[in-house]
Amino acid sequence: MKEKRELKQLKKTPPVAKAKLEVLFLLSQKYTVPIPIPTPTPGDILADIKILQKTSSLHPSIKTMAVAKSALKSLISYVLLQSSNSNISLLSILSCTALSLESDFATTTYLLLEKRRNLLLLPASPPPSPDESAALVRSLIISHRLAEANLIFSSDLSPTHPLHALSTLPTFVSHYIEANDLPQAKFYLLQMKDFASSSTSSNSIPWLKLIQTFSKCYNTNNNANTNNNANNNPVYDVLSTMAHFPKVNSNEIYEQVANALVRRVVFVTGAVSMDTLPPADRGEACFIGRSNVGKSSLVNMVLNRKALAYTSKRPGKTQQFNYFSVNDKLDKKKEVKFGDQFPNQAPDSDSFYIVDLPGFGYAKVPEKQRLDWENFMRQFFTSRKTLKVVFHLIDSRHGLVSEDERIMKLCQELLPPSVKYVIVLTKADKNEKRTGELGKAKASVVDAVRHAMRENCVIDRSPLVLTSAETKLGRDEMWKHLRLAAEN
Repeated sequence: MKEKRELKQLKKTPPVAKAKLEVLFLLSQKYTVPIPIPTPTPGDILADIKILQKTSSLHPSIKTMAVAKSALKSLISYVLLQSSNSNISLLSILSCTALSLESDFATTTYLLLEKRRNLLLLPASPPPSPDESAALVRSLIISHRLAEANLIFSSDLSPTHPLHALSTLPTFVSHYIEANDLPQAKFYLLQMKDFASSSTSSNSIPWLKLIQTFSKCYNTNNNANTNNNANNNPVYDVLSTMAHFPKVNSNEIYEQVANALVRRVVFVTGAVSMDTLPPADRGEACFIGRSNVGKSSLVNMVLNRKALAYTSKRPGKTQQFNYFSVNDKLDKKKEVKFGDQFPNQAPDSDSFYIVDLPGFGYAKVPEKQRLDWENFMRQFFTSRKTLKVVFHLIDSRHGLVSEDERIMKLCQELLPPSVKYVIVLTKADKNEKRTGELGKAKASVVDAVRHAMRENCVIDRSPLVLTSAETKLGRDEMWKHLRLAAEN
């Protein structure tokens, strides 16, 4: 009965699949005999390995894989027994092939790696190919053989082949994220900075995958931690690492960054005095600038929201300190809107406030109200202990006006050294006619801003960031400073 069933299954096998099975069967037979005739060279064996890989991957059925494993076992046994027909390249490639079927080749892979190490110790042994060593390291990581992967990484790749070493580090990171070992994942992520100087492009690094996996791990840990003692969001570490590499111009990546760092945003209150501010229980980042400078549009862009902060064609619409809570309680919106209480919920560990300050300049408000705003701002800057960063927005088309110089002077006088003061040039997309190039600011505008920064003694403490809410320019720089509030 069993033979009839097998015969029936074989008849149902498509002709192409039959041919592939015959190829694998012949390979298995070729290396089963003690000494194949003619004796295969290392090149012949490598060609047979490629045939085996290609054939089994094209038709990965249970039957095909069984025959492929049989052929691979015969081939490995032959290579392990024959010292003259082995070289480092052959052993590296054969090890990678065996590691793809780890459950069946754990012992034989160890023997292949041991033979490879012994060959490398010979005086006349040529150096291993960095491409093959990198592939072997990645295969070992995927197979959870970290000690062997680290050994080959240190001996073959680092520091002699920085680009190949760099290509393996994301695999280390991904492995430890999947194992929920964030400290080790961060360790290998930070190691990537050591090889950044040798990289001319960021395209080969899977930034998107790293952001997604770190974000998923953080969310899992954060949701499971009812005491709100979860670690800070590791996506900031990815951003920090990215800053050491050539510029990454990908909307998809930075939208993923914003979604990973901003999971919930709720308007909390519009404060008009120190008494009406929310509790100082987390970091705060405030945005200040004259009217029509593009504050609300920039906040919406950075947080990847379409209509979070109110935008208007009428300058001076923002007439209070608008507080937006980022990553607060899951039901914070119900608390604010209906007054419900959720005592068992807590903000995420990376929760912070975005504060949209009133627009100064030609806002159509009485002089008394403008003076009240300024007095409020003075008190806020000097006594708000949770304030971590102030973004001063200046229109890159027009440069400094008297109100900008006034704000800069106030920030220099009032902000304590612990508060980061960042100058942000907005609307860079509007400068094409002025500069002849999209996303640039006129040299005269930049020079004037830097001169004012020197005059007000903030040049050494204040970075200058060029942004555009339309083209998303400057998102990475903005998040680098927003991190100060989120990791309070």
